[in-house]
Amino acid sequence: MTMRLVKRFSLVFWLSLLTSLSAQSPGTLNSRLMLHATVVPSEDGSVTVTANSPRPLLQALTAIRRHYGWIIDYEESRYPTTEIVTGPNRRLRLSRGSFMVRLAGPGSVGNTKDEATFLLSLINQSSRSIKRRFMLTATASSRFTVVTADNQKQLMLDTPIHLPRATRSISETVDTILNLVTLARGTPIIRGGFVDNGLLQQDVTVGGGESVPARDLLAQALDRSSIAKVWLVTFSPSEDAYYIGIQSAVREITTASGEVKIVPVRNQNPSSPK
Repeated sequence: MTMRLVKRFSLVFWLSLLTSLSAQSPGTLNSRLMLHATVVPSEDGSVTVTANSPRPLLQALTAIRRHYGWIIDYEESRYPTTEIVTGPNRRLRLSRGSFMVRLAGPGSVGNTKDEATFLLSLINQSSRSIKRRFMLTATASSRFTVVTADNQKQLMLDTPIHLPRATRSISETVDTILNLVTLARGTPIIRGGFVDNGLLQQDVTVGGGESVPARDLLAQALDRSSIAKVWLVTFSPSEDAYYIGIQSAVREITTASGEVKIVPVRNQNPSSPK
């Protein structure tokens, strides 16, 4: 796939997403769809999470990442036809879903076990309202990954690949991994989003040995960034392709004056090239 075609796919995807939102009347958008999920702590220690979008769990996880500053990846597999509808201009899009759950708050932010318990509770309770099942994994680097439990064989980052060992920028390493997955699966996994100078400027040495799941190599590369990064893999039914975005992990902090600031989350132990 040429770079020009990749850019076209990325542009089409983001335009289709904006079209699906703007096509709703203002009343429908305000009453049914939410641009952002909400995370509301209560005095009793509970937390209420509300989401309403074509990907309500992803919407909720994004809000939780920003609220607590956690590193949470997301990956979905291909959607069944029962969850795909025809949108504006006869483009295929996902049917919407919603949930509101009340959870016991994480006992100790910074404690991986407590954080995992909170996320598992969110996944289990939200599954009663949405059609898809998800599961959670955690790594020693405090990285959580949420993936669909249905159609697991279709998860793109499960693909075993052999990445030749070399020193590359983190950005080039990510692109090489994605190209190898696309070649192995015959289905595009296209990187979108904005240029990240930090990933372009920092070198890492990853790869070698036997074939391993692409997800493991991706985590190795991103865990070496000074600023923590997360990936979001979504399936586009209209293009029959997967898109991946690499984002910086951030946290919302409210100052004493009431000002809300967005601060980046740093990797606790970023590795240097070996």
